[in-house]
Amino acid sequence: MLDETGSTRFPLPFKYQRYYWVVQEVYRQQREMFQAHKDTCEDRIVSVHQPYVRPIVRGKSKTPVEFGPKLGLSLDNGFTRINTFSRDAYHEGKEDFKKSVEAYRNIHGHYPELVQVDALYATRANREWAKERNIRLTAKPLGRPKQEKETA
Repeated sequence: MLDETGSTRFPLPFKYQRYYWVVQEVYRQQREMFQAHKDTCEDRIVSVHQPYVRPIVRGKSKTPVEFGPKLGLSLDNGFTRINTFSRDAYHEGKEDFKKSVEAYRNIHGHYPELVQVDALYATRANREWAKERNIRLTAKPLGRPKQEKETA
């Protein structure tokens, strides 16, 4: 294409040059999936206009697939800190919890006394990890709920 114009400059404006590169990558991904008889590939592009957006399979009944970045936030004395920012799919419960607590320790020099977590972060492994460091978690206890006795 450059040989035909006799110019050393790329003939497309940067905006269209970017689209050209993205479309080439989408084609490569589609060809790879077709030849391998698969319906997924690593870092699959789902939007030509936003090639950095990745599908995140959540398995929820209302929206089984979500798009956009994942944020791992922590609150400390009224301030919000972004510990994790990722456009790729990953399991928050495995990675974010320890990373956030360790970030707190690096800033303050000690582990927090209490960590308030969503049910997603209250895994058995995270509970054991927190217990080893004398960190209390605000999460429902594991196992079957205790039966309340009725009094007449």
